[in-house]
Amino acid sequence: MFFSACGMALIHSYGNEVSHNHIHDFYYTGISCGWVWGFAENVSRENRIEKNHIHHLGKGVLSDMGGIYILGVQPGTMLRGI
Repeated sequence: MFFSACGMALIHSYGNEVSHNHIHDFYYTGISCGWVWGFAENVSRENRIEKNHIHHLGKGVLSDMGGIYILGVQPGTMLRGI
């Protein structure tokens, strides 16, 4: 079992729409977007993440996680209806 797997991972991508998903029962993050620490240039941009139903994550195994985990500056990325 790979405990740190994400339901959806948008690591170095742009212009994606992630909407109307039911993500649940994971040991880590529901949706992960971006992979740049701090304020460095980032390929991830203009992604739209909206209206997803994310629940029952973590299960006491991992602690650095979230329903939606955004990392780095992402111009034009929108999170709505969460």
